[in-house]
Amino acid sequence: MPAFVRNIAWYVIVFAATVAAWFYLASYWSQAVLLGHTFESQWSLALFWGFDFFMALVAALVLALLVANSRPLLWVIALGLGFTILKVQFSRTWTAPDADWTAYLEVYGRYAVPFIGALVGGLFAGWFRTLRHPAPAPNQRLERP
Repeated sequence: MPAFVRNIAWYVIVFAATVAAWFYLASYWSQAVLLGHTFESQWSLALFWGFDFFMALVAALVLALLVANSRPLLWVIALGLGFTILKVQFSRTWTAPDADWTAYLEVYGRYAVPFIGALVGGLFAGWFRTLRHPAPAPNQRLERP
């Protein structure tokens, strides 16, 4: 199987598994956070942003370590964009035109958080890959097979 086809298969598997887990675990997360609590802060959505960030980070980390490519960050960016598009598609939030700027930040920040989480996960996976396969020293000769 060519590497590109294998990477697409890994992308679809990771994306579908993450979306299924995301929708399943989101209800438990919201019950754990909201049940019996009242929030007086405008930043209560940061708790939900943390969940979105973590889910995207883990999915991107897994995908970046699975793809057989020298550029896993491109696949991770595609994964983050997929999560963001899905988040926009299923969002039902409306903001009044005269709302405070923090309300806009909370609403539109919700769309950016999965992409940022995926990007951080991809960067972390790239750093992890360099630990497993360190780059040669500048004065070291590379031998070709």
